[in-house]
Amino acid sequence: MFYDATVTVDETSVLQFNFENYGNNNFQLVTSEINSTCTDIFWESNGCLLFDAASCAAFSPIQPPTVLPAPTSSTSPTSNLCYSNWTSLQVAIQSSPEDSESNAVKSYTICPNFVLQLGTNDTELVITRSNTHISCNNCTISGGEIQISIQMSPINVEFRGITFSGAQSGSVMAFGKNEASALFVNCTFEAGNAPVIVNMYYQFGPQSMSLTFVGCKFLRNSAFTALIQNQGGSLVVKDSVMNNNEAGNTIFVSDPGSLSLTRSCFEENSSVRLGTIQVFNGTTLLANSDNYGQYNSIAFSSTPCDIFLGVNNSCVVFDSLKCLASAN
Repeated sequence: MFYDATVTVDETSVLQFNFENYGNNNFQLVTSEINSTCTDIFWESNGCLLFDAASCAAFSPIQPPTVLPAPTSSTSPTSNLCYSNWTSLQVAIQSSPEDSESNAVKSYTICPNFVLQLGTNDTELVITRSNTHISCNNCTISGGEIQISIQMSPINVEFRGITFSGAQSGSVMAFGKNEASALFVNCTFEAGNAPVIVNMYYQFGPQSMSLTFVGCKFLRNSAFTALIQNQGGSLVVKDSVMNNNEAGNTIFVSDPGSLSLTRSCFEENSSVRLGTIQVFNGTTLLANSDNYGQYNSIAFSSTPCDIFLGVNNSCVVFDSLKCLASAN
């Protein structure tokens, strides 16, 4: 019997660590239908994993970290490759060229049940290429100052199934131009302690990019300004929940931004500024439908206010009697 890679972990076993390992000039004597490209580690439950070192460090003094080449197989939609190393994921995404003649999606998968822990010297993942999709099944990006930064004009950027935890300056900095857009599906933002958890801002103009959250959760965060601060962009929140947070507002929208809010739930949030949500003067509340709120409080006020509209200094109430969000 010929195995599928230099190291093979069958579906009944667990790979606990794959750290600072190196491989070179290994090859398969026989390829199989389930694995024709993997030469490092083939885990039957999760696909192909790469050794993460650029040189052999066994029985040698510790060397400074080396930037790893991007694994080319990660760009294939049918690849089984998944990432368990933050630096490898960064390099793969940042080295992917922009193809102006194609709308091809570049997909990157974080290994299931992995925690990508950002250390003191780790920088954020910068997204500038359109059609960049990052997904996983029960994975976590934890710690660090900023975790994700979206810059320039990428469209069709997508994140699915990722938990963003413990950011110190913000989980997502959406700094793209007006035409840029990103989608978050079934993501969780938890235990952040930052000025803002998600920030939509473009420094060279009044209008910022578009963000859409579907089936997402914001849980147990502390944010001085807001969980989501929309400074001049288009924000859509659907089927999402924001529970047990402390923030200036859960959502703050400033001129000339817009907010579309449907089938979402807000429970046990503590706000400092007017309203659980504040839509500032000059901005637009495009939709407020089937939303629910309970046990939210506002500092220095005994009167609850679901959505504060700055245009006429009025409060708009959530209209649902129960939580209808799919993320609940």
